[in-house]
Amino acid sequence: PADATVVDKKTARILNIIRTKDKPEHELIVLMTAKSTAFKQYVYKLYSNAEELQFSANWMNAALLQHELAGTTNTLKKYDQQFYNDGEAVFHISLGDDDKLETLKDFNPLHK
Repeated sequence: PADATVVDKKTARILNIIRTKDKPEHELIVLMTAKSTAFKQYVYKLYSNAEELQFSANWMNAALLQHELAGTTNTLKKYDQQFYNDGEAVFHISLGDDDKLETLKDFNPLHK
């Protein structure tokens, strides 16, 4: 209800979900976006389904989101769990070495 005063609910969508490997049906963290009614720019909000992970109730701009995601990465490293991203790659939360891009090998030099 309060979100409807800050964002246009017709523009809201899920960008990314963090899940655990041992319980993939559980949405641990959800990243949402929607267009702000005041600024006409997209804003972001993180939701958590775990008591140990709590986020601000406020919608954030992109700069604040990057700061929050960096903190979330450090927080998740404390837990003996395997996490994975389920959503748009550009909004994936860094979860360690598994998220690093692999070097392309034996690619066709004719492709540009």
